[in-house]
Amino acid sequence: MNIAHEHLTLLADPRLAGMAPVLSERLEAACRKLTAENFGSLMDRLLERLMSDALVFLRAQVLIISMLDPAKEYLVAAYVCGAARKTKVGTRRQVYEGLRGLVFANEQTFCQNHFTQSPFFDPVVDADPPIPTNVLAAPLGIGREVRGVITIIKTKPATDAPDPDDFGPDDVARIDLLAATLGCLIEHRLIGMITGLNDAAH
Repeated sequence: MNIAHEHLTLLADPRLAGMAPVLSERLEAACRKLTAENFGSLMDRLLERLMSDALVFLRAQVLIISMLDPAKEYLVAAYVCGAARKTKVGTRRQVYEGLRGLVFANEQTFCQNHFTQSPFFDPVVDADPPIPTNVLAAPLGIGREVRGVITIIKTKPATDAPDPDDFGPDDVARIDLLAATLGCLIEHRLIGMITGLNDAAH
C-alpha cells in the first residue's frame, strides 16, 4: 500500500477557511525541513502514548521512527521507544540498506518473521541480546511524500530463548494504520505551528 498522501491533511477549523492553498504551500515547506534532529520536538505526550500503546497492542518490545536526512543519503533514527531497544536516536543507515531501506524505496509495508534467518539480519549489529526475531516496517508519509519508516520489533533475550509469536496479516494492517495516523497527526502539529493555533490552544 502506497501511503504517501495524495493531498495534505488540513484542519477543519473555521479560522482556516479560504487559507487552504497558502497552508498547503507552507506545510509542504515545513515538511521538507523535517529531519531526525527536529522530529522529537513534535512528539508530544499524545504521540508518545500512541507509540507506547502500539507496542503493547502488537506485543512487541521496540519501536523506531527513522527519518530521511536532508541529503537523502541516510535514514536516521529520530525516535526510539521500548524496553529492549539497542538503537539510539541519531543512529543512521544508508537509505537503501537493510529492511528499512527496502520499505522506504518501495513505499510498501514489510513483515519479516524469523528475522535471524533473513538476509537482512546483521550478525554484527543484531546478534547481541536482545535479539530481533520478528520485524514489521511501514513507510511514513508526511505531506505528499514518504519521509521515513516506522519499525516495530519483537525480541528475545538470548539465542536459545523461544521465539515470540509471529506477526500476522492483522498486525500488518495495524502498522499501516499507525503510520497513516502518525503522518496525519504530525501534519496537524505542523499546521498548528504555522498558524499559531498550537499556542492558542495553551
